[in-house]
Amino acid sequence: AMPFLIFGFGLAGMITVLVPPSTMGRWMGEDSGARGLTIGMAAGAVSPGGPYVVYPIAAAFLSGGAGLGPMAGFLGARNLVTLNRLLIWDIPFVGASFAITRILVSIWLPFVSIALLPIVYRLLPDRLGGPDHLRAEQVESSPKGEKE
Repeated sequence: AMPFLIFGFGLAGMITVLVPPSTMGRWMGEDSGARGLTIGMAAGAVSPGGPYVVYPIAAAFLSGGAGLGPMAGFLGARNLVTLNRLLIWDIPFVGASFAITRILVSIWLPFVSIALLPIVYRLLPDRLGGPDHLRAEQVESSPKGEKE
């Protein structure tokens, strides 16, 4: 797994350097709307590699300004409707009709994750890294501990 981890972390590092946060926020930020969701799902559907590559990339997207909805679409599409999985594994082993049926049956699930992830994330308690945790870090980093 080490080569995949090195590749994943290297790719994630390149993303954080090559794509400025303002661009990431514009493409996949909370306010990007349907365009951000579409970009997130398309990126997930064509992303190569397994979890060793995909999750560092997702972390780079999040730290670069991507929103929760586009990231839910990215990971949902990556895990359900990946193009390389379709071409390399599904069609050769189980046939085109079964592979296409599997895609059609599961294509709606990234939309469910897009809708539910932001709601559930905001309900998380502070100890699980929910929004309160983020606000606490912002207060601690402000001058003299003053609230912003």
